[in-house]
Parts: sequence; C-alpha cells; structure tokens
Amino acid sequence: MGVQVVESPADFQAKVTAADSKLIVVDFFANWCGPCRQIAPAYEELSNQYPNVLFLKVNVDENEEVAALFSVSAMPTFIFMRSGARVGQVRGANRPALEAMLQQHASADASAAPAAAPAAGDGAAAAAAAPEKPTELLPGLIAGHIDLVEMVDKEKSECLNESDDHRFTTAMHSGGGYLQSECDEQLIIFITFLQSVKIHTLQVQSPDNGHAPKTLRLFTNLPNAPDFDSAETNKPTQEFVLKPGDTTGNGLVPVQFVKFQNVQSLCIFVKDNQGGEDTTIIDHFTFYGTTLAETSMNEFKRVSGKAGEVHGH
Repeated sequence: MGVQVVESPADFQAKVTAADSKLIVVDFFANWCGPCRQIAPAYEELSNQYPNVLFLKVNVDENEEVAALFSVSAMPTFIFMRSGARVGQVRGANRPALEAMLQQHASADASAAPAAAPAAGDGAAAAAAAPEKPTELLPGLIAGHIDLVEMVDKEKSECLNESDDHRFTTAMHSGGGYLQSECDEQLIIFITFLQSVKIHTLQVQSPDNGHAPKTLRLFTNLPNAPDFDSAETNKPTQEFVLKPGDTTGNGLVPVQFVKFQNVQSLCIFVKDNQGGEDTTIIDHFTFYGTTLAETSMNEFKRVSGKAGEVHGH
C-alpha cells in the first residue's frame, strides 16, 4: 500500500476512521529534521513489507493540530494506533525499535503480519473476556494524552493477591489476558514509571457481572507497595466508587488531574467488587496522560525564522 501523506486534520480523521481496527503507524516528521530524512527510506520499506498496516506521514509544521493531539515534542515520533486508540510509540530514527514494535502489534492481527501470526495464548476464557479497544482518543476525552503503559517499569511494579494464572502484566495490554484476585476480592496494584508522568484518565475494563471492581483507592508516589491494612486506612490521593456498568465499554475514569501532576509511582487498591464475589476480575487497565519531559510544539525555536532551515553549531 505504501506510505500515505496526511494533508489536514480532517484528512487524518478520515484515514483513521476508514482504517477501522487495522493497525496504523503514524510518522510525525519535519522537513528540516535530519533524522527524519534518514529513517524515511526504511519507513517506506516497512510499508511494503506490511501491506495490511496503514502507514501515514504527518508533517508537524503543516499539521500542528494533529501533532498537538498526540503531544508530539520530538521528531521523528512514530505513533501506533488501532481502533482510534494509541497502543505504542517509538521516538527517534531507531529502525530496530520501530521494527520490534511493528512486529509486536502486527502479530496480534494475522492480516497485518508479514508471516503467519503466533497462536492465541490465553485460552477461550480469556478470549471471551477480552474487552473492546477504546475509541475515545479521536477526538474525545483523552485527546492529547498518550497511553502510559510503555512508561511502566515492569521490573519494579507488582500486584498483591493476584492469581498465579491471571497476573496484572497481562491485563495491561488489551486482549492479552485478564487479572484476577486470589484469596479474596482485594487487589493492590503498584506501578512504578520509568519517568515522571501526569495522569489524566484511568481505563478499567471488567466483565459485566459481580466480579467487576467497585471501590478504587489511588495513592501516588509511595516508595513501595503498602500492605492491605495501610491501603484501607491511610488517606488516598483520590477514591472512586464505581457503579455497575462503569467498567464496561471504554471504562474511562478521569482523575482529579491537578493531584496527578508529578507521578513516579501509582498504587491502586481495589477494596471490593460489585457483587461481593470471592474474586475480582479486571480485563484491562491502563493510564492516559503525558510525560513531564514532553514539550509543547510552540516551544521549539529554530535558528532562523524560515521553516526547514537547519544550521550547524
């Protein structure tokens, strides 16, 4: 199919909508960006290797609105999308990283992969529980914010009282499996981020039954996971009492943004579930927001006033 150039915000929206659930890769570039020019032939080559993936190019100087929607602050930036939701990101002219992420996300779709896709991993029960992917990114509630799952330091994150067969790491990727508590209905999910982030929205998707979580208590910047007594008695940064149905559909839960401006770690204490069941099940959870390192496109300064000029030092 080759690479398609985005002409305007409306053109971008039309292309994303037409792609439906197909994997999309978006290359945010600038004409004056040397690394962008260096990676361009490889990007074109990959588009020919993956004919069922939609490859787009967005010139940030000509489409600032689209760049701002994804908080793009460095070029090139490659955004991976499916069903209108951001599922991954690669920054810089890094072909190995680009290929690795492309293989990771294309392997979930037999039609997108260049070769036969791997067999499904988690059985019929997980497949039945797999939620629909969110569709709110364009242009809805979490526009301008990224999926922070790529910012999670998995080695320093943990979940207390998780089932050995259904761990929290599988639930962090939509369709990858689900998280289930072990001994009772409570869970403590302790997430450490690779860098400080701002959290705008949680996404918590669960089955439409009594196993869905009800009371969530959020704690920021704890040095490590608390015990269950502390999580129940200490004052949280924010507490939610979810209603039946809140975790079906897109499952988006906006937080009090001003309280989540410099987050190095996030602890989610699931206190109980909707039906008083023995176990709690979460099909998928993630966080939408921004990294503190991101800079507004308006803060970029060129040596010369003319767009496209690059000067040495």
